Amino acid sequence: MREKIVVFGGNGFFGQRFVRLASEQGFQVISVSRRGAPQPTEAWHRAVEWVKGDVFSPEDWRLLFENATAVVDCIGIIHQNPQPIKHINDSMSK
Repeated sequence: MREKIVVFGGNGFFGQRFVRLASEQGFQVISVSRRGAPQPTEAWHRAVEWVKGDVFSPEDWRLLFENATAVVDCIGIIHQNPQPIKHINDSMSK
């Protein structure tokens, strides 16, 4: 069984690079973002599970954490707006 990584913001500038590298390294990658799958699609996108969801709506993504090895935040610049990662952390502890 492959190790699973859940990535928030996987279709942004940094997020797509992270998701691509993780999937190429053999991880099962699930990307959660407001838009779902990026457009236009590239061949490597088929190796990623793209989930449309809002970081502030745990019902969109909480079940994805089951058996996850890691959760990665690639949403914007954290030091400018720490709210998304704080919300994820708070939701995981419930």
